Amino acid sequence: MAEDTREGLPNSGEGTIAAGDAANTVHTVLATRADSVYAPNQIILEYDPSATVNTTPAIFDAPSGTAGGNLLNPRKTVVGLQPGEVRVYDDLDIRDFEDDVLVAADGNQDASISVYVDGKEITG
Repeated sequence: MAEDTREGLPNSGEGTIAAGDAANTVHTVLATRADSVYAPNQIILEYDPSATVNTTPAIFDAPSGTAGGNLLNPRKTVVGLQPGEVRVYDDLDIRDFEDDVLVAADGNQDASISVYVDGKEITG
């Protein structure tokens, strides 16, 4: 993958999906400024080792406050995240986020899922 040489300000964020959150409960991982796009370098998901079932969280590009039922076309669906697993996406095939970085789980998680993003915010 080619290196992104665009100028931008480093920006990162994190969010947590709690154990027992209903399907499509939305959490904001990173809110961007209205005049910028977010170019992710890395997305990391960590499922607490106390979990007993697999789950499938998804990452979305949508404005904060968007209801779960209105989220369409995830940027990344993390199929079969296992208890104790850390999944790192650093060879991202994900295009820039035009809105905010949101995450929602499928409602099967019985422990927390931590989500981290790292990248840069680009204006103009």
